[in-house]
Amino acid sequence: MAAAAVREAAEEIGVGIEPAALRLFHVAHVTAPGRDSRLGLFFRVEKWRGEPVNCELDKCYALEWFPLTALPADLIEYSALGLAALNSSALYSEFGWRAE
Repeated sequence: MAAAAVREAAEEIGVGIEPAALRLFHVAHVTAPGRDSRLGLFFRVEKWRGEPVNCELDKCYALEWFPLTALPADLIEYSALGLAALNSSALYSEFGWRAE
């Protein structure tokens, strides 16, 4: 997984990250109607090479920075839950599953 995170950071925002710099802080087990379930792995990175830029203009219209206390209202829900885990001790969450 570390290699995939490093590759995606280079492809999507043009930064270089050493795999050892990745710090896993949360895992989310996510599902939605009509979609396969998946695990979302949330890594924290404090050191990288290069300046982040939007490298996928055909998939993403902007790259913007927000304080964690002022995230956009239309943020993808499971992403918001993962970011909220930065300030908690919750290492795992579930999203989209029906209670039985």
